[in-house]
Amino acid sequence: MKQSGDDGAQADVPLSRTRILEAALRLADRSGVESLSMRKLAGELGVKAMSLYNHVANKDDILAHV
Repeated sequence: MKQSGDDGAQADVPLSRTRILEAALRLADRSGVESLSMRKLAGELGVKAMSLYNHVANKDDILAHV
C-alpha cells in the first residue's frame, strides 16, 4: 500500500484499524456519513474492500468508532 506524503514521495504505510477509522472520518466529513461505504473507503485507502475486513468487522463497526 502506498500513501503520498506532503512532498509527493511514496511511503509504505501498512493498513491498520486506526488508519481505516481516520480515513472513514475524512470521507464522512467530506461526503456525509450516508455516503460512506466499504468500497469507497477502500478506494480512499488504495486497497481492495476485502482488505478492510482484516481490521474492522463491517460498516457498523466503523460507524460506532468514528
